[in-house]
Amino acid sequence: RVLMELNLNNKKILITGGSKGIGRGIAKDLNAIGAKVAICSRNQKNLDNVDFLRKEFKFKADVTIPEQAENLVKNVIKNLGGLDSLICNVGNGNSAPPGKEKHSDWQKSISENLYSTTNMVEVSKQHLSSSNGNILCISSICGVESIKGAPITYSVAKSALNSYIRSASRPLSELNIRINGIAPGNVLFKDSSWEAKRIK
Repeated sequence: RVLMELNLNNKKILITGGSKGIGRGIAKDLNAIGAKVAICSRNQKNLDNVDFLRKEFKFKADVTIPEQAENLVKNVIKNLGGLDSLICNVGNGNSAPPGKEKHSDWQKSISENLYSTTNMVEVSKQHLSSSNGNILCISSICGVESIKGAPITYSVAKSALNSYIRSASRPLSELNIRINGIAPGNVLFKDSSWEAKRIK
């Protein structure tokens, strides 16, 4: 596989949820072209399995919790020496089937698919402003279209994330920060919800 020349050599990049799936793939490719990459995960075992990054660039943190998000950024700044880009990749499509939602399902989905980003942007924007940095949010096609069978809680949370990206772009631009989102479709990787469905 040939990677594009993105002029990211030595750029300091934090990827949340970077130990598997889309996040891991982004981290691996950016590391391969010379970026200084840090990742986080709630799961220490998953972090340990990321063999292409040094230990000091792998952090255990739950970014749905504001205090942990703040501590994560402080530690990343200390170890990377700054922050140029933030990739908000944390998300979870596992939820109740359509029409079976409970309040706890809504709380979990909003937390993992919206607050995981808003928390990180809030605690990172001061550092990103000083580096004229950028933010990339990994959303989902479920937040753009009505997908048959997709959990409603997940779809609504991703739609809210898309709205946040649009609304936050103006105030962030005043801080010299760009924010964008991408909305991938179904992605198959180890331990993903799609792998579980394929096995069934």
